[in-house]
Amino acid sequence: VAAEILKEGSPTNVKFNGWLDNLASLAKSLKGSDGVQIPIILRPFHEHGHPWSWWGSSCTTAPEYIALWKFLVDGMKARGVHNFIYAISPAMNAKQTESDFLFRWPGDEYVDFMGMDCYLGINNTVFLNNLKCLRAVSERKMKPAGVTEIGVEGFKNPDYWIENIAAPMAGRKMSMLVTWSNKYDPMEQGSVYFSVYPGHPSADSFRQMYARPDTYFCGDLPPMYKKAEN
Repeated sequence: VAAEILKEGSPTNVKFNGWLDNLASLAKSLKGSDGVQIPIILRPFHEHGHPWSWWGSSCTTAPEYIALWKFLVDGMKARGVHNFIYAISPAMNAKQTESDFLFRWPGDEYVDFMGMDCYLGINNTVFLNNLKCLRAVSERKMKPAGVTEIGVEGFKNPDYWIENIAAPMAGRKMSMLVTWSNKYDPMEQGSVYFSVYPGHPSADSFRQMYARPDTYFCGDLPPMYKKAEN
């Protein structure tokens, strides 16, 4: 699929460019009450080191993946889109090294944000190792970093947020942590959730994490688009 997208004039190339037209139109329409476009973190072609996606390691060569990423970014800029923050997010579900985070790296000028998707259960040792690697690479590249997907499906641990999120994240200079969905449950099993909800056993743990001085939620943020003093 990637090879066909990159083949100028092919039916797949034409279709994909139509999708980019739609994406550009959407991006330009996203404005605040002041009429200014809203910055959006766009995380395309994620978990690219694994084989399960059409852009993944079994479906694309390294040059094809890099060209595909650049095709998207250059295509958005050519369409006048400047409110996307481009985030790369490899899947890091085992202990990794710093070099693993740069697998199929599109180039410093094509990536704004460095992330990782990590489904490690409650293995703090591996999570902490990968956080340290991500921080080291992000500081070397001078780009913000964060955990772009995490969670344990149907978890019951009442101390999850303090023990498995706040503790390993503390002091790691991560800009963001995002859990997976709480709502998609097509089989109505009642356990397809990755975060907290009222009445969950971990609700008190979440409140403790929320109250910590080193965690930031929407209400804690300063004016994000006004330059800080000094």
